[in-house]
Amino acid sequence: MRLLITGGGGAGTQLLWHELHDRYDVHFADADADAFPPDIPVDRCWTIPLAGDPGFATEVKALMDELGTDLLIPGVDEELPVCERLRMFDGVEVLMPEYRYLTVMLDKMGSMKWLRDAGIPVPQTNIVKPQHGRGSRGVQVIQEHLDGPEYTVTMCADRNRHLHAIVPVLVLKKRGVTIRGRTVDDPVVIDACKRIHDAIPTCGTYNIQGIKAGGRFLPFEINPRFSTTTGLAIAAGVDPIAIWYSDSAPANLATFRVHLTLSRTWHNHLS
Repeated sequence: MRLLITGGGGAGTQLLWHELHDRYDVHFADADADAFPPDIPVDRCWTIPLAGDPGFATEVKALMDELGTDLLIPGVDEELPVCERLRMFDGVEVLMPEYRYLTVMLDKMGSMKWLRDAGIPVPQTNIVKPQHGRGSRGVQVIQEHLDGPEYTVTMCADRNRHLHAIVPVLVLKKRGVTIRGRTVDDPVVIDACKRIHDAIPTCGTYNIQGIKAGGRFLPFEINPRFSTTTGLAIAAGVDPIAIWYSDSAPANLATFRVHLTLSRTWHNHLS
């Protein structure tokens, strides 16, 4: 099976390559030709336009046709609505949630309201607007501060919305993305994330970020795509591609390796 994963210059690319290239024919695409990790062969790295470019969909489809790609896995938020058009109008197989789920979860305020309306406890979220101005300039989303450990959770469902795996990662250090994290079998986090999926089911692999405080897990963001820690879930024994193509609901959630730690460090490359 041949995969095309976009956002190939991102923090999680090297780990995805390491975990997937022995199982699948993996290719990566990015708008920055210099961003790919150097340990990925150059014949697996492809340059595409930015998501906002009018030619993005056409060029991605042409690349997929040239490569004979079976599955597209978008890794950039801005690409998701365009990839939905590829799925809807061009018949492209895309590993991601449905369109409504995408659009709501990409709206940070709207996603919290959707979860709250579904009966899921979330942090208090407010919009702060400037006294003067127009449009959305100066608008900020402010969330309630919570004291507790942060988790980033990989959720893997098949094309029929059946949930197969929940892999919580305890965030040990974060700088924009998770720098250090460890897989944990935390029943509070797992049960809360299962309730989120049961309340608002979707297909594909997505990511829930939240805080464990006061004996409960509160989500503060849901990313409807592969996250930079998806590779850690794969290394722990969960295969989101195989899950995507699964035909039936599992009797139990997949087991995974616990206490597996991801540590990201800087590398300097000369060429």
